Amino acid sequence: MLLAVAFAALMAVAPAFAQEGDWLSDSTLKMEQGQTAKITAYCGSAPASGVFWSSSDPSAVMVDGWGTVTAKRNGRSVVTARFPDG
Repeated sequence: MLLAVAFAALMAVAPAFAQEGDWLSDSTLKMEQGQTAKITAYCGSAPASGVFWSSSDPSAVMVDGWGTVTAKRNGRSVVTARFPDG
């Protein structure tokens, strides 16, 4: 199962959801360099556990294993949450 959300340093893109009922606490963010934000992946109404987070462009937006994103520079990145079963 895969959820993707766009994060950007000053720009944002629409999200793509893989399965109904799964969602992220934020679908798009506009961030300035150095700002951080925390996002949470949900399965239904409960926060998901064991989520693997990744960024399509870590040089623009980094994401750690807990869903904390950091804007590194101007740019655009899609942050993806992958659940253990997908």
